[in-house]
Order: sequence, then C-alpha cells, then structure tokens
Amino acid sequence: PMPAQPTLKTSRLILRPWLDDDAPIVAKYMADELIWRTTALVPHPYELHHAHDFFAMSRKNWETGVAASFAAVLRETSLLGSQNQIVGSISARITPDHKRADIGYAVYVPWWNKGICTEMLRAVISFCFDALQLNRVEAHHFANNPSSGRVMQKAGMTYEGCFRANVIKAGEVLDTHHYAILRSEYHPDLATAT
Repeated sequence: PMPAQPTLKTSRLILRPWLDDDAPIVAKYMADELIWRTTALVPHPYELHHAHDFFAMSRKNWETGVAASFAAVLRETSLLGSQNQIVGSISARITPDHKRADIGYAVYVPWWNKGICTEMLRAVISFCFDALQLNRVEAHHFANNPSSGRVMQKAGMTYEGCFRANVIKAGEVLDTHHYAILRSEYHPDLATAT
C-alpha cells in the first residue's frame, strides 16, 4: 500500500492532497470557461459534484499508485490573496511500468500571470524524480495556449514536438505541443547511472 500522500512546499505555495471541504471553491473557479478552454479533461459546466468526484478519484489514484493530485494553496497573506486560498490544481498521472508521469495543471484565472503555474510545476517535477524515482516527466498544451508552453520551458522541460489535429475542443481541431524532462537532465550526475 502507498503511504499517505505528502504535502509539498514552495516559496509561496503549499501543495497538499484535496479535502472534501475544498469542493465549493474548486467548483467556483473551475466553472470559468477560460479554464475549460485551456485544459483537456475538465468538464463544462463544472458543478459541485464534479469536484467531489475528482477528489474521490484522486484518493483512489494515489492509493493505487497511478496519480498524485494536489491543491495549490497560498502559504501567506500577500498581494496574491489571503492565506490558505486555493489558487490552482496540479496532477501527475503515473505510468509505473515505464517510470513516467504526465503532468496536467490549472491555475484559477484571478491568479494568472503571477508565476504560480511555474512554481507548481517545478515542485511536482522534483517530487516525481526525488520521491517517486521516475525517469521521465512530460506535459503538453494546446497550440492556442502558448503561455503554458512557456511555463514548461521555465520549469526546465524540452520541446519534443507537435501532435497535429490531436484534440477536438468545442468543435475546434487543435494541435498539441509536447514537452518533457528526463531524470538524467534533472540530475545531471545520474546521467550515466544504471
């Protein structure tokens, strides 16, 4: 059995497992159409039961070793908002046999363009390599959302290519751009390790 899911800390954030009490705030911010348009798996309209279903799935996925999902919470009162404010979500979907994770994330619209997404992504990449001992971490974004690609670059990921006409979102056929970082790149001293 997996141990309890850990909590991660960055300079401004606490990344912790989801709590049932988080559902109203998650439903409020995930209902924004801008979030839906930039994410692959978020339903629209987003309702309270979607949040509860996601939390239950997140707990099961952690227990079975196939995903780690975190609420991003502000550590302190600041210009970004009040202490304990949930500002986003990030998940690593794990393929244990291949020691690989695919990361997806969303920052709620009021906290866009504040560096939160990069901070979340860096923390979860570290978690994947250091705690989970994975070999590869990957992520992708819709071609019409280049800011997400800049987040991946800032987190040290390398662009690996475009999957053409890979997704249909709101009737629009979209390319997806794919990034990854390898354990040998994150820990250069392990590049020759067996």
